[in-house]
Amino acid sequence: MFLDAFQNDDIHTMREKLFARFYTAGGDGHVPNMWQEHAMRFLEALFMPLSYLVEFGILSPKFATLHDYLELPHIENLAWSGVVSGGVTASVDLKEGDARCQRLYRAVIEKCRSLRRYLERLSGRWTAGAEESFLQRERDVEDRLRMLKHHRYITEEIRMEMAQLL
Repeated sequence: MFLDAFQNDDIHTMREKLFARFYTAGGDGHVPNMWQEHAMRFLEALFMPLSYLVEFGILSPKFATLHDYLELPHIENLAWSGVVSGGVTASVDLKEGDARCQRLYRAVIEKCRSLRRYLERLSGRWTAGAEESFLQRERDVEDRLRMLKHHRYITEEIRMEMAQLL
């Protein structure tokens, strides 16, 4: 598997390698295509909180951390709730921790601003409430499916570029 080739790279090194790859192996004339541009914006938004969490020892500085955070549930938990999964411990809810964790929570939520914006743009909207009409909930499900589909396209671009780095 291609992850083994990068097991000694830290998350900052992988960021630089991926961005260099997107710029040199883009679409026509080395200009990234639409999905590559979305992938680059996503990575930029993702690296801000991940780098911060790595600095504080909450997440491992290995490439596997980046791979884990390509999955939408991890991203949403981090961006909306401040829940870190796949770190040094199985899952850390920064909001519910001690004073240090709560300070980290406030900082991470601030650093996740671009990541939340990415999620909002990806879906257009994603709300589900008990008092919403059936038609509204049906549209929400359609929005969620579109969101998952678009995120999959974006992460496929990232994974393709990772594979090309071998």
